Amino acid sequence: MPPRASAALLCAVLSVAPGPAVARFIPPEGQVLRQVLIEERSEPGPPQRFTTERELVFARTATGFAVTVTVLRADPDASDSGAMFGAAMAGLRGQPIVFQLDVEGRLVAIDDEVKVWTRLRGAIAAMATNAPHPEPQRQRILETMIATLERLSPAQRRAILGSMIEQIVAGPLADRQPGRHFITRPARAPGGTETVLRGREVVKLVAGALVIETDARGRIAAATAPQKTPPANIALSIRQRVDAARGLVLESRTERTTIIGTGPAARRARSVVTHSILPKVS
Repeated sequence: MPPRASAALLCAVLSVAPGPAVARFIPPEGQVLRQVLIEERSEPGPPQRFTTERELVFARTATGFAVTVTVLRADPDASDSGAMFGAAMAGLRGQPIVFQLDVEGRLVAIDDEVKVWTRLRGAIAAMATNAPHPEPQRQRILETMIATLERLSPAQRRAILGSMIEQIVAGPLADRQPGRHFITRPARAPGGTETVLRGREVVKLVAGALVIETDARGRIAAATAPQKTPPANIALSIRQRVDAARGLVLESRTERTTIIGTGPAARRARSVVTHSILPKVS
């Protein structure tokens, strides 16, 4: 899987390794929540902005919770692999998807998973065939995405669909204690080289919610083998507001800046992803 697609689809390049904790998860039952995600990218080329809106409703089950997710809006015009995947969600607009969660909010099943996956894959294929004036780079990205999706295992497919709800479940974040902590985070440069970001996490209690602010940086040295790659500097800044009593992430903002190379030839890429959930206003 290409590095950009891997980061966008599987969302697995960044993580914290906290100590053992019992996750708290008590979502509001029967209340319609509105989820808004905005992704902005700035790199060589025109800036990009992608927005998606969803409705979520939680219900208690015998083994945990079910959350019904309905896509309300997803921008169809995207030229980046991650944004194109999100835009394909427009193909699921208005069709409820039911995710089954355990008592700690972990995904265990998706109702009619094969049908949901088939619709998503079809939406991506349609983006490749129905573009009135297809751009060569966009078509190559779409073709690569389609080929990648065909090779995924059932577990990988579930992880991709599950990314629709992973931003809202706090998990161990709900057990963070106020204070300052040194942290490390694994990260990957656009070329695929891995590194470790080092920094600090600050946890505060603000108006009854946990506010978690993380800043970390790392550097990848230039390499000559197995292929020549320039040095890269990565900076990560995350701010999350967590309802610890319910185990939900109410708001988050993640900014990542990557500078590849040095001097006048250096290339700078910046992405900002914001997420929020709030009760639906009639």
